[in-house]
Amino acid sequence: MPLDRDHVTMSARLRLPAWAAFAAVVGVVYVTDPGHRLAGLPSFPFFPAAMWGAGFCVIAGTLATALAMHLRGGYTAGLALLLVWLGLWSGTLVVGAVTGDATFTAWAFPGLLAYLAWTEMVALIGREQ
Repeated sequence: MPLDRDHVTMSARLRLPAWAAFAAVVGVVYVTDPGHRLAGLPSFPFFPAAMWGAGFCVIAGTLATALAMHLRGGYTAGLALLLVWLGLWSGTLVVGAVTGDATFTAWAFPGLLAYLAWTEMVALIGREQ
């Protein structure tokens, strides 16, 4: 079932582009690091922010392409990538918090988004309209 006006709800038509926009905005900010605010941030103990940003940009491209081509399977795969990426990001922030360099709530935002991406993925796999 394609991702087009006849096969998704109004709510989904509003949500699905938001995932691609979110990943693109976070990706571009993390890659470009305006004002060098993210450089050396202790919240990223393993990988630099630019690496996380590049991953978000790839995911945004995957989601945007699948959405433009009305590919439900492609969009679901993009959400799966986003789910994994957000899960890794959240886990990294947990490690940052445990080592004393990040706040104990830093993981909650990407963790919640990972959960929401999962629910969106389940809905698309279940062909909910």
